[in-house]
Amino acid sequence: MLASFTETWSHEAALGTGNDFTPNALINAAGSQDRFRTWQAKLNGTMNLRWGFLVVPVVRHQSGTPFARTFVQTLNYGSATIKAEPIAANRTPDITLVDVRTEKTFRIKAVRVMGFFDVYNMFNTNAAQTLTTTSGGSWLRPTAITAPRVLRIGARLQW
Repeated sequence: MLASFTETWSHEAALGTGNDFTPNALINAAGSQDRFRTWQAKLNGTMNLRWGFLVVPVVRHQSGTPFARTFVQTLNYGSATIKAEPIAANRTPDITLVDVRTEKTFRIKAVRVMGFFDVYNMFNTNAAQTLTTTSGGSWLRPTAITAPRVLRIGARLQW
């Protein structure tokens, strides 16, 4: 069994490129930086079952992505996207994913055949990973969600 935990403290430059390369990009920034934290925990292991079956479960739980509500304002030099709040004011939902691999190895003379069956996103989590952050009618509309449950069957041949 293996467990891990990672936490990241981000201090990113608030100034962007193009039209965002203005002092307006510093609104709701801590100094000249966008500061936020993300984390991920992971647990996996290998279980040897009867008759040579191997089961490998993987459980991942990660924080959502921080984001700030924004609005677009037309100024005398063009349009600017302005943060209405600090970047860490909102966060997409946390995501928990469970993946499982089951495999069985058969030996035929000098050849090994390994059959496997994988299940990704076992509980079919459909959490939003990216949302629309611009104020208006589409505020918080999901633009990317977690991929659906996937089943994979395969074999590997070693000689």
